[in-house]
Amino acid sequence: MFDKTFPYKNENPTQIKILLGLITMVIYLYVIETSQFLGSFYDEFVSLTSNYSFFTNLDFDASSAKDITGNYSAKLSSGPLSATGSVIGWHFTKNLLISRVSNFVWLSLLLFILVNYVIKYFSLQRGVFLVYSLLIVVIHPWWYGTLYSLGEAITSVLLIFGFIVFSKNRVFSLLLISFAIIYGKYINVLSFSFFYLFIFLKEKSFKNLLNDFFFFSLPFLTWFALVEINHEGGLGVWLEDLYKYYITTNQSIDINNSLNFSIESVSNKLMNSEIQKWNLADFLRVLIMPAMSIALLFFKNIFENKELRSIVNPIIFSSIPIYVWFWLSSPSKWIRYSQSFILINLFVIIFCLAYKRNLTFIEIIYSSLIISLFMSSNIIFLLFYFLFILLIITFFKKINTYNVNLFLIVFLTLSILNSFYEVSQKNPEYPDMKNCEIKLNTELCYETYIKS
Repeated sequence: MFDKTFPYKNENPTQIKILLGLITMVIYLYVIETSQFLGSFYDEFVSLTSNYSFFTNLDFDASSAKDITGNYSAKLSSGPLSATGSVIGWHFTKNLLISRVSNFVWLSLLLFILVNYVIKYFSLQRGVFLVYSLLIVVIHPWWYGTLYSLGEAITSVLLIFGFIVFSKNRVFSLLLISFAIIYGKYINVLSFSFFYLFIFLKEKSFKNLLNDFFFFSLPFLTWFALVEINHEGGLGVWLEDLYKYYITTNQSIDINNSLNFSIESVSNKLMNSEIQKWNLADFLRVLIMPAMSIALLFFKNIFENKELRSIVNPIIFSSIPIYVWFWLSSPSKWIRYSQSFILINLFVIIFCLAYKRNLTFIEIIYSSLIISLFMSSNIIFLLFYFLFILLIITFFKKINTYNVNLFLIVFLTLSILNSFYEVSQKNPEYPDMKNCEIKLNTELCYETYIKS
């Protein structure tokens, strides 16, 4: 029984279209409801203000906010790609709710474009992969950072798809990855470094290294030129400020103890971090799920297809540095910083599930265990396993890969419906933006927003 291979079956186009329509509606109801619930958040104001300034006059300025001084400040950590949708929504409506939802539309548009691009190169079930992609960007912890105009989720998506297409279109991949770093979130450079290290150790080609560096550097050069022109101290001072802010004074780095992995040091960081406020579900999603995905590097009999493995192995490897830093080194352990390594590993799993091949029994069990960790209630979690076991026992000989994907997708959708219901029971905390309609980057706008 446990050696059973479940045959691949083509997706039903009509069924997938209906499912995609229903799921999109559910997701956007959830997004709109959540956008109304979210209160004011300092980082939202900084990101929206700085990026609105960038898109309207090529300044990158949020100097009306506390602790942010000057144009192209090194403290501005969410670049233009993080808030493109928010900027468009705010520009045409001056309505924060629409701005927040617009940023999720921007993420959805990126997913649609990138999924359709990827299927040109890989044998994937397009509809299944697209549905999965939309679902997982609203189930990971702190997913609503996208509504706050923050870049963790959006740039992680760009990064992941850049990794996926690397072997097929190297130039496009490097440009996509580079934009995700310098125009998105600088911390993504850690994931890319490990991804490329895996590739380089396999290829051992310095010619490829030089060619790759050229294309990878192009987006950096354009950003550095803007910094040199607009930053008060020029590029040199900006780089120095960047190092100070992200390395020497960053409360999430703790440079003096960053390499201290003793039991006592790790334990103290755990006890004094944000983890104390987490529930069990958060703990399982942030610690156990990525660990299970990383373990795939060593489980050679799971997803053992040669082409599939050549794609996912370096991607899994890329998630290790931030995961290790988060759990062993970071003193704050803010859950928003887990988005990058969680999304990377979730995309690995759904890529494997959407790949056109037979799935083994152990692959189905392993994937289901990982995805089940993101169910939003104990009842749905228990119902999932009850029906899953019943399905295996009753219809074992009739199960195929498409049925499995439909089963997982339906339960993820039920989970989001439950999350929507839970959010709808809360009181809206919509910030007051009445003093921001004429000009966003003002002290009056900031004070009105932050105090509402």
